[in-house]
Amino acid sequence: MMRTGVVIGGGVAGLVTAIQLAARGVKVTLFEKEAALGGRFRSVQAGDYFFDTGSSTVLMPWVFERFMRQSGESEPLPFVPLEVNSRHFFYNKTIVDLSADPDIMAEQLDGFSPEDRQGFLDYLTETGRLYETVEEWMLEESGGQGGKRFSAKWLKAWFSIHPFVSLDSFHRRFFSDPRLIAMMNRLVTGGRVSPYEAPSFLSFIAYLHLVQGTCFVEGGSGRLIELLEKRARSLGVAIHLNCPVERILVSGSHVAGVRAKEENWSAQLVVSAVDNIQTQTELLERTKVKHSDQPGSSAFLCLWGVKQPFPFLHHHNYFYPSDYWRHDIDLFDQQRWTESPIIYVGNPSASGQGRVATESRLHVKVNVPLRKMDNEKPSYTAYRDLLLFLLEKVWGLKGLEESLEVEEVYGPDELDLRIGTQEAVSPGKMVRRFRPRFHDPIRDRQIKGLYYTSSVADFAEDPSFAALGGIRTAKRIEEDWKGEMRAGAVR
Repeated sequence: MMRTGVVIGGGVAGLVTAIQLAARGVKVTLFEKEAALGGRFRSVQAGDYFFDTGSSTVLMPWVFERFMRQSGESEPLPFVPLEVNSRHFFYNKTIVDLSADPDIMAEQLDGFSPEDRQGFLDYLTETGRLYETVEEWMLEESGGQGGKRFSAKWLKAWFSIHPFVSLDSFHRRFFSDPRLIAMMNRLVTGGRVSPYEAPSFLSFIAYLHLVQGTCFVEGGSGRLIELLEKRARSLGVAIHLNCPVERILVSGSHVAGVRAKEENWSAQLVVSAVDNIQTQTELLERTKVKHSDQPGSSAFLCLWGVKQPFPFLHHHNYFYPSDYWRHDIDLFDQQRWTESPIIYVGNPSASGQGRVATESRLHVKVNVPLRKMDNEKPSYTAYRDLLLFLLEKVWGLKGLEESLEVEEVYGPDELDLRIGTQEAVSPGKMVRRFRPRFHDPIRDRQIKGLYYTSSVADFAEDPSFAALGGIRTAKRIEEDWKGEMRAGAVR
């Protein structure tokens, strides 16, 4: 008899999980509370402009290519490599391009920080080793083979990733130039967690940027979501939009389905691909739920359609004020909206993929405190005006305000609603210093048949990490089923 399953959430992790389960013969129903799929990687339209609400960076395109092949899809995916991964602007007019091209990087280091050239090579070697360890024990491991945990090999791997060293301290072992340290910290964390608290193993993300290279999705993240939706529907996944799940149903110690649209939907397994805290408190009505004890971050996001190009911008751009160190202190220690922001500006038009010729689609983002403290929160209009002033008057985007045609502004509350998570773009507890966990909870410890998409999705604001979360969850489910069949055969 065909197994039945429910997936809660239609972001990348939810769609990938649904595809993986459907390809294994499960009758899958997916519920999404919004009117469109995609979660944090949705695309939105404002006037004639199309914007990605989340990151358009794809660090591991092979994750999508592999799992789509395994699910029976042969259509090529629209990933395009970037020659320059990101451009970094400093207050003293220094401009640095980061690239996976060794010739470009050698030229950049010679002109920017020649004393750190050998340290940079050593850094790539060490982060490459970290990537291999993380790939084996976190990215590819489903967590189902419990015997590996705390084995001699596991402990050796755990200590090899420098678990008691912060990311910032790790970077200072290789670099002397504070600007280079600031770039590496930002490249790895994206401002989502403090580099003074994040564990050093996250530096494997820099290896992906600087050795493997960065891609973007031709046509925007919405194009990727369209392909995932098409594949899911072709495998028989029933997708319900505008349909929030009200509760996860439990019978005894086993999941029984979900309640949505004021009716009960029975299922033999349920996968929650939404925020874990939301799942525990709202869908399971659990009262004893441990929240993160360290501050994360959300974001203030402006989507600007501008009727002029900015030729000096690349696809990904970062602007550092003179007191750029102040940003992390304000954000994580003081938990306030900083007046000295490190500003990220995404400009897909620079890659020749703008849907409106000779114009710019700017994705302007600043990390802001996650926790809601209304007395510390400036008005969105005032903060938007600050960013506009800094970009135009300080950083040289001349004519920006005058050429602004359309805009949408999202604060933490709006992103909270759109993404469907109580932690917005914050990473989970999995990436806190001293607590890098090789095995995050994919399967609920109390309710049989209830699973969660893996929190490797929290490592980076990148759809390939979200996809890995779904892949690991589907793999764990399959391992559990095989274990049940073996146990049944023995009986």
